[in-house]
Amino acid sequence: MSTLRVAAIALLWAAVLTVLGLWKYAIFRADVDDGIFTQVLLSFGSGFSTTAEGGVNHFLVHFSPMLLLLVPFVRWVGDARALIVAQAILSALVIFPIYGIARRRTGEGWSLAIAGIAMLYPVLCAAAFTDFHENAFVPVLSATLVWAIDGGRYRAAALAALALLCTKEDQFALLAMEGLIIAMLWRTDRARVRFGLATACAGGLFAALYFFVLRPSFHLDVPYFPLHFYDWSYVGSAPLGYAPILSPLRPLYLFWAFAPLAAIALRSRFAWLLLPGFIEALASHQAITLSLGTEYVAPWLGFMLAAFADGAATLPLARSSAARAWLAAAAAFCVLTLAYNDPMARWYYLYRLPNAHDALLESTLRALPRGSSIGAEDKIFAHLAYRRRASLGPNGQRYFIYDRTQSAAQWRNVDRPKVRALLQAGHYRVLSERDGIVVLERRSGAL
Repeated sequence: MSTLRVAAIALLWAAVLTVLGLWKYAIFRADVDDGIFTQVLLSFGSGFSTTAEGGVNHFLVHFSPMLLLLVPFVRWVGDARALIVAQAILSALVIFPIYGIARRRTGEGWSLAIAGIAMLYPVLCAAAFTDFHENAFVPVLSATLVWAIDGGRYRAAALAALALLCTKEDQFALLAMEGLIIAMLWRTDRARVRFGLATACAGGLFAALYFFVLRPSFHLDVPYFPLHFYDWSYVGSAPLGYAPILSPLRPLYLFWAFAPLAAIALRSRFAWLLLPGFIEALASHQAITLSLGTEYVAPWLGFMLAAFADGAATLPLARSSAARAWLAAAAAFCVLTLAYNDPMARWYYLYRLPNAHDALLESTLRALPRGSSIGAEDKIFAHLAYRRRASLGPNGQRYFIYDRTQSAAQWRNVDRPKVRALLQAGHYRVLSERDGIVVLERRSGAL
């Protein structure tokens, strides 16, 4: 019966996040990563790539074999909506290890309350709502790793660690550190120490195989771009700007990570497992990694929820009025954060209901010739990614489409000036314009 109740909470939560995600998609607020991963997965067997990454195999950008699990679903749905649904489901599954950790320590009712409050955690909601990323697999796998080690289920723990290593290459370093922390936390338990050290070694082994065997085997001179997050001499453009060493973004990041759950996670020794993920986020010079509404929270999110479950389940006299008040405070803080400091940014993404303009834009996209190269700005690209030759920005494509009602910074500052220059030079002509939706066609022989 308890499993059914947990499943019901997970199903309801996934349904709500799916509805919100599809709403965002319907009004053309889905971001570029939804389009990128749609192209990558639809191209499985013929490049595993996206035009947004220069057409190189995605494994040169990120090591993500776990993505292959989603290929059948994305092909069945046919567009980015598949990834919106998948991310909501993957995020909802974290409730099962969270409930399992709590249930080992306390009764069913208290465990269900803990699991339910965990699902209100604003960072979890934002991670499910943001544009899709391979990090969608990480929170449930991290929480499952803790649940398995906590219960001495080493086969399950090994599978979770292996899956994490196949999710994204930053997990190589993160799991190496997590393995050492596991060995430290259970230093009097030989089996857990061995598992921790083996996990740390596995992280190092996977790093060596990826960087010294897999990437060079493609015979492409493709730099490893994510390193620029930690290159403090980097002077290129940065999403959301730069974060100097003494930026207030860092203490605020930690405050809003712990405060919604009333700092209960700090009661648990599992809180030590948060360190590698926090180091990864806080060591970056770019403000985007210090935003709680992005995929960059994933490395520590599952561990935060596991620590909360442990800390809440072991509150002194769990059924006392003080314990109930502390847990109620966590629920209230989560709700208040979602209402007044929402990392989901609903005010931006869900600012209106779908309307006739959205339907017209969608039908205009569907009417463009199949097989032609088509360019668009970020949020329209997410709706075009089922086309292999769709790409970002005006870069000589046969067609370019934009919406005058959109007001993204990339469009205002970069793409719109390019479009104006191309029109003035006579390289493109206006093929159609309806309700602010403009389709440009490249003139014969231009560019």
